[in-house]
Amino acid sequence: MNMSLLLVLLASGLRVNADWIERVDGTIAYDFEAHPLQIKTDSIVGSGEKLTVTFYKTGSYAGRITVKFGDPIQYKVGGACASFKPFPVTLAEEQDKIWIFSKIETNLGVKIVITCNNVEVLNHDVTSSDCTTAWDKDVNEMKFFPEDSASDMYKDQPASSPCARPTVEGGCVRPTDATVQYHAAYTVTCNDGFTITGETILTCETYGNLDQSPSCRSNSNEIESQECAR
Repeated sequence: MNMSLLLVLLASGLRVNADWIERVDGTIAYDFEAHPLQIKTDSIVGSGEKLTVTFYKTGSYAGRITVKFGDPIQYKVGGACASFKPFPVTLAEEQDKIWIFSKIETNLGVKIVITCNNVEVLNHDVTSSDCTTAWDKDVNEMKFFPEDSASDMYKDQPASSPCARPTVEGGCVRPTDATVQYHAAYTVTCNDGFTITGETILTCETYGNLDQSPSCRSNSNEIESQECAR
């Protein structure tokens, strides 16, 4: 982060965290668009504990992200009208986890991206959901509530953080490394019988975000996805 940006954020009261900070109940000034949020947990699968953080624009509700440590671990993006769902990919087996929550604004709308121990586990389009329409607000506050029994520590994600390898069903993502460094890239190729939608080169940009989210579309309902050769 350059010095001028740091001074602007400090002057505005928005928090800039270089080190881990103990999580406490209450409202915290936080620029979620500029700074993906990292949270540490050591909750056990099946414990029922919850990680939950709510985001606001000057006191006006914008959205909520909740992770419930059931078996399997589930997520909920939105308020009371949202429902818990299992993550679409397998989570890290380690008990100690670092979660990164990002809000990404694109020409097509807003996405909430979640990574766990450097693996992208959710890329969720919230633009079209009636339950999460308030995510279009520019977030400047976040709040921890007593119901959050899982979050231990939190901090900002550095701008030059590595990017987690995405999962593309029906295709291969290379290299097969779990992460690539800032400004490096992944390449996506679709398996036989699948067609690419979007760009094939995914460049790692600021705050651990890839600049593209391609998909591989099956040309036939009978074609099965194949393992990506290493």
